[in-house]
Amino acid sequence: MSEPSLDQCCCFIDGFLDDLRIAGHPLEGVAIHVRNSRQQPYEGYGRLIRSVIEKYGGVVKHVPDLSVVLDMEDAYSPLDDVDTFLMLACTVSVSAETLELTHHGRTGPSSLRDRLHVLMPNDYRSGFVYRRLRKHKVHVDLFDRWDANAHEIMMAIMNRLVERKRKAEAIEKAKSMEFSPRIGIVTALPVEWTAMHTLLSDVRDEKHRPRAGVLHEYKHGRIEALGGGVHEVVVARSGAGNNQAAITAERLFSRYSLDEVFVVGIAGGLPAIADRQDDIRLGDVVLSGRKGVVQYDRIKATTDGSESAHHPRPPSEAWLGRAETFLEDESETGGFRTHLASVATGRFVRPDAASDVLRQDQHDPSSLVLDRPWRHPDRVSHEPMVFHGTIGSANSVVKDQDVREDIRKRCGAIAVEMEASGVADAATANGKPFFVVRGICDYASKSKNDEWHSYAARAAASFTYSLIRSMPLPEER
Repeated sequence: MSEPSLDQCCCFIDGFLDDLRIAGHPLEGVAIHVRNSRQQPYEGYGRLIRSVIEKYGGVVKHVPDLSVVLDMEDAYSPLDDVDTFLMLACTVSVSAETLELTHHGRTGPSSLRDRLHVLMPNDYRSGFVYRRLRKHKVHVDLFDRWDANAHEIMMAIMNRLVERKRKAEAIEKAKSMEFSPRIGIVTALPVEWTAMHTLLSDVRDEKHRPRAGVLHEYKHGRIEALGGGVHEVVVARSGAGNNQAAITAERLFSRYSLDEVFVVGIAGGLPAIADRQDDIRLGDVVLSGRKGVVQYDRIKATTDGSESAHHPRPPSEAWLGRAETFLEDESETGGFRTHLASVATGRFVRPDAASDVLRQDQHDPSSLVLDRPWRHPDRVSHEPMVFHGTIGSANSVVKDQDVREDIRKRCGAIAVEMEASGVADAATANGKPFFVVRGICDYASKSKNDEWHSYAARAAASFTYSLIRSMPLPEER
């Protein structure tokens, strides 16, 4: 009985692969353990199978003493590195090993049983081993005359191995398309939502309709992480107001296993009207500082007047610390400004600086100076600056300089907005940290308008993107 040559088998296999439109090394990266008896012709077929596997890019993975390996109790086993166990079950010892692998508890990439491919003579069809393998849904190929059907056997083996690799690749691709976001971002207005999610990569929609009349719409995306990997992000739009923002944040926490939540969008800035005050201008970015967010409309009336009844909620220590270091690093802040300049195009383009005017208060003309020049010593031309401090939040729009200055006096706020307090409440209730990033679109005065909304939203989104990109993934991930 002559043993078929490698060239003869590969000639048939090449034609078979051509019909399937498969070229190159279809088994590249696949680790295969081949077990056969030492009897002829099975020892010869074992050698041939190994040669075919290597010719088409596979890796022959030899497990020298299976009984010892199966007794190992370590977290790692050499069996975990094997993609397929190819068993020529023609003798008692090989059949016994096959049954042992079928029932062994190790899972690895998939159960050992699922990684088995068994070849048997057709005479074994009525035998105990074959029937037990079939009961446990192990893949078994039967052949009548091994010596006369070597080419068919090799093609059947190749077909099975290629099919397994394709399935594994399809599963990995499907997994790569799945999102398990760890960072939630709450926006309120459509312009904020668009400004944020269009900066992400691999963006896709999720529309979740739990019942008639209700639609939860999210955008999933990724941001590269420092040191490798990606931050997976989900962006939601709540609508204006702390109540809606709290509901949206709570839904995010309920639906996903989030580590933290951001609030990103626009806010009214509290510009400097006296020395030692932050010179906040339109297009700048403000971050929740160590006092975080204060809901300034929660007040307590007393005989001596009214006082704040809401204590500040501090933001995420990790993100605040990263932001403070970020702002001290010229290369990182320069990277943010470069990124913002590249994405502040089209509807997000920066308005003419001439429109950034602090209007005089008709009741107190000395309070502000018309067309006041840029005063901050660190400000470069009209490039945005980033400030961190207390952010005032309430369910009302501030369009009055007197109200704005009262908020500054009572809360020490540097910006006012309408969603951060609600998100902070939801985050605190879920034991999760939050962080707020706001672009300044007006001065919370009578001159308030929408001219700077788009650019300010993009500035906040760009800083959020740059900050997240500068953070490594948690090590436990």
